[in-house]
Amino acid sequence: EFKQQCSSLRLYAFIGVNVAIVISLFTNPPKSSYWRTYSPLYMFSSMAGAFGSKQPLFLTEKAEREVDVPDVYKQLTLNRRLEGAAEEEEEEH
Repeated sequence: EFKQQCSSLRLYAFIGVNVAIVISLFTNPPKSSYWRTYSPLYMFSSMAGAFGSKQPLFLTEKAEREVDVPDVYKQLTLNRRLEGAAEEEEEEH
């Protein structure tokens, strides 16, 4: 009889601890961006944003870039850096 009481109590203790954890998360959520993105409270707004977006999912035209790919490849294989990259880093600091 005592063993059965302990087994029953274990089930209610498990449910109680899980409920307490969920209530704690809703009242005092973590401040991480992961929680902001995947929490149940923000799930509905993210789903509405996914289905109601006005921007197309795929590109409608080819992206235009003005890069000389053979020259960039040659610079990276011979010098292991781009010629203008060192000057840009010095200007930022």
